[in-house]
Amino acid sequence: MCRLFRRLQSIESYLHTMSLLLSHTLGNMNTEIKLGLCNPPEPVYLYVNQGEINGESFVWYKFNIEQDKKIPVSQRALTGYLSSLRLTTKEFKGKDNLKLDIVVSADELYIIKTGL
Repeated sequence: MCRLFRRLQSIESYLHTMSLLLSHTLGNMNTEIKLGLCNPPEPVYLYVNQGEINGESFVWYKFNIEQDKKIPVSQRALTGYLSSLRLTTKEFKGKDNLKLDIVVSADELYIIKTGL
């Protein structure tokens, strides 16, 4: 319990620092906001896990739920603006696991999901 508390404190400190950096960055950016009606962007979920499928190396992948299959992403870099950081929990093998969602605005809205 004490170890989990220390881990949560360090994550909280990290997120606070990231929030300050994000606020500073957004304050110094000139961004164009398109106004009016539109359909909300549907996020692209990316999962972090270095691996290889059929001889193809990848750093992250998409996941097809219907086929229960990893789809490697060949691009190695994602550029965009950090929109938010979220901590979530997901149950795995009867235990709660802490996950970090990194939301990036780019050509599309990306949510990068990774374990802690």
